Amino acid sequence: MTQVVEQLVRDDVASSAKSMISDLMTASGKTMSQSIPSGGDTSHTIEQLVMALLKPELKNWLDQNLEPIVREIIQKEIQRIVPK
Repeated sequence: MTQVVEQLVRDDVASSAKSMISDLMTASGKTMSQSIPSGGDTSHTIEQLVMALLKPELKNWLDQNLEPIVREIIQKEIQRIVPK
């Protein structure tokens, strides 16, 4: 049985954030697969309840704020990593 997972952010926001993070990884010489740990078991009942309650609010906040936050962090990090 396949479980359908609701997206936490809009596709355009996720794509933009992924692109900016990929740019940072390229600048630092790493790849996405080297930097993202494989997940463990997160099937705890309390965790599921908290996620269900917070997901709509978190999704709205992330849709509005994730892209500018990631852009700012990535720009600062690239400026730090890439010599002038």
